[in-house]
Amino acid sequence: SFCTMDPRTEMEAFAFRKLVQHLQMRTDVQNIDLMNLSGFCRNCLSKWLHAGAKQFGAEMTYDESCEAVYGRPYKEWKAEFQTPATPEQMALYEASKPHHAAEHDAAAPSSGLPARLHSDVCCADVEPSGMRNVESAYAGSPVAIKLGVLTVSDRAHNQVYQDLSGPAILEEMGQYASKTGTWDMSVCQQRVVPDDEETIADTLQEWSESCNIILTTGGTGFSARDVTPEATKRVSHKPVSYTHLRAHETPEHLVCRLLLEKKKKKHTRRTDRHTHQTQKMTVRMIKRH
Repeated sequence: SFCTMDPRTEMEAFAFRKLVQHLQMRTDVQNIDLMNLSGFCRNCLSKWLHAGAKQFGAEMTYDESCEAVYGRPYKEWKAEFQTPATPEQMALYEASKPHHAAEHDAAAPSSGLPARLHSDVCCADVEPSGMRNVESAYAGSPVAIKLGVLTVSDRAHNQVYQDLSGPAILEEMGQYASKTGTWDMSVCQQRVVPDDEETIADTLQEWSESCNIILTTGGTGFSARDVTPEATKRVSHKPVSYTHLRAHETPEHLVCRLLLEKKKKKHTRRTDRHTHQTQKMTVRMIKRH
């Protein structure tokens, strides 16, 4: 059957689409300016869309609602269009913090809203709507994951703003491990470092002694200070890409296979070393006799 919305709903949906289109066109307008001047920004609009999806039973993650508003993945938009906040912008933003929402108002009532200077979702964490059904392609025993998460950012290191990407990675990895049972995961290391190639490389080298997986976030743009790839190459022995995937193998399956192979080779080296020592001892005993 064909279902149409009532004219009022169609008009409101049209106005929403035009607002989104306008914000996508005005990439020169920064989110922090929208927040300071009007009390809401593109992220607030994304949260309203996400709240509406939850209220009306639609399946949409917060990342998907951001992509609908920004017209591309939020990380891509941020890397291309977001500029560093000026001291003046940060001062206005900090002064407005008492008016930020205490929590994400998923109910989003349509009328009778209390008077407030900022939106009812501004700067509030989004309550997760639950992970999509995830089925692991890996059917073996749980693989031990000793995880390290390294955030590379001058501003986060200098506490200009809070590191959100590192904790988000930990949360997603933990949820996936719990959901699939594929990984027996423990967090070995977590740190925020500046965009300095030597510091990044030294940290990766240090962590390689205790972690079997290290995830980095930040420092992958095109400015002179974005040196995470260069630092990673300095301490990498063998790059692995999608070309290493076997038929019908997922990236997650590849990670498990590589870790198991690494563990097996490490055990083999120990066995070989023990065998070699035993052979040397046997030769010495023969010579004595």
